[in-house]
Amino acid sequence: MKYINNIDLRHLRYFVAVAELGSFSKAAVRLGIAQPPLSQQIKDLEHRLGVALFVRAGRGTMLSEAGRAFLPEAKALLDKTQETLRRIYRVGQGETGLLRIGMMNTAPHNPQILKLLQRYAARYPDVRIEPMMMSSTQQRSALLADDIDLALHWPWEGKPPPSLSTVTLTRYRFCLAVAAHHALAAKGKALTGATLGQLANETWYAVGGQYNRAWHDFTLQFLQCAGLPQTAIVERNPALFGLVLPIAACQGVGLLPDFLAPILPQIKLLPLPRLRGLSNSLPLCLSRHRAHQRGLIANFYAFAKAMCAD
Repeated sequence: MKYINNIDLRHLRYFVAVAELGSFSKAAVRLGIAQPPLSQQIKDLEHRLGVALFVRAGRGTMLSEAGRAFLPEAKALLDKTQETLRRIYRVGQGETGLLRIGMMNTAPHNPQILKLLQRYAARYPDVRIEPMMMSSTQQRSALLADDIDLALHWPWEGKPPPSLSTVTLTRYRFCLAVAAHHALAAKGKALTGATLGQLANETWYAVGGQYNRAWHDFTLQFLQCAGLPQTAIVERNPALFGLVLPIAACQGVGLLPDFLAPILPQIKLLPLPRLRGLSNSLPLCLSRHRAHQRGLIANFYAFAKAMCAD
């Protein structure tokens, strides 16, 4: 038994072939090898196990008691090995496995993200996606620490780390969010540069810069371009209700992406006017480690990029 750790799959394949055919010569033909090396490998296996696996019966070969007990176990080991190798191959091809994807708390309401995940699941039903809700800032740290595999986020502050690859999937337009009974939400009341002055005394609810720098800075940039004061800003965490509840109660206003409109009937989303120096949209980005050039992570990255390009 001192050599048992040195038994390999070749020993098992040779043993099963001889056991099933009851002949060393027939087994050698099936395996595509000469009979002497086959016989030597079986002797080596018996030596390592410390038991005789075959007994001679006239001109044939029979399994010993130990051989009969070993046969189903050896076949099960070979089957399990083949199953494992097939599964690992499919993981390498991006066809199965687990994907940990960082997402913002608005992701469940984002039709573009939902469509992406639905189409991917239909194409790769054996891949399990584990969404991990976290802010854009948290996603960056988690991706660098390998705590997530992919990040669906809005732009990060500064230059992206060189170890990460990032692609823009789409862009989302931002709107002014006011209570449904706010004066600016009146029917036929379009938001224009001329009406922005009515917002001068409003309290502004914005996502804190430590959670989503792009969203936070976009709010400040809008106020600057609109000539509005930036003193009455209440920063909240990215939990959506932290912005929605005070706005719905007409305690202030804020800027929200337009895809939230269908789920917020208590809030009116007004398209922003065109202002000099301001783009009214922010990109949705997907990031991964550059090291993942093949396999599950790279496959999702390529799938998302191709789908959004279409």
